[in-house]
Amino acid sequence: LEPLMLAAINGHGTMCELLIRKKASMESVDSRGDTALHRTTILGLVAVADVLISKSANLDARSNTGSTPLHYSAIRGNTTMCELLLARGANPVVHDEPFGNTPLHFAAMEGHTPLGRILINRGAKFDSRTSFGDTPLHDAAGYGQTAFCKMLLRRGADPFVQSNKSKTPLHYATTRGYPQCVALLEAAESAAIEQAAAE
Repeated sequence: LEPLMLAAINGHGTMCELLIRKKASMESVDSRGDTALHRTTILGLVAVADVLISKSANLDARSNTGSTPLHYSAIRGNTTMCELLLARGANPVVHDEPFGNTPLHFAAMEGHTPLGRILINRGAKFDSRTSFGDTPLHDAAGYGQTAFCKMLLRRGADPFVQSNKSKTPLHYATTRGYPQCVALLEAAESAAIEQAAAE
């Protein structure tokens, strides 16, 4: 690994600043295509990430799988890191490769509801789709994340939305055996039908 990467992953922010002044490249990557900012995000090293960002690290750098530091932050549920990245201009609607997950999709899978709220408040789209046509509501339902489903529905997510194979979030929750999600989504569908009938 490059010296800057080693300094970053070991939490040495001051050393990172020194190396950058000595012209160390922040575009250097490891075997996974991760930059120093990716690695500090993975490790939750907010102070070091702040140093790298202040020195113009690429907030939307892509790993070999198309993941940005914000994707990693969303997977780990690190709200402080997420807020830092977003405040400095990270793209909340970027899709990874080849599956097309956004940071909000990852937050949905893991059930990181507070982080999901932050992403939506900063521009993430609750109707964004993966290459399979899945929305974050599909992913939350498919992983049994009831609280996340509830948050998305309250924000206006469509309970009837269909994937590329015409599957709704309720299908996912039912086939994967998450009764709390099933009950929530059935109630949301019924409420939507009643509201449409009343209009």
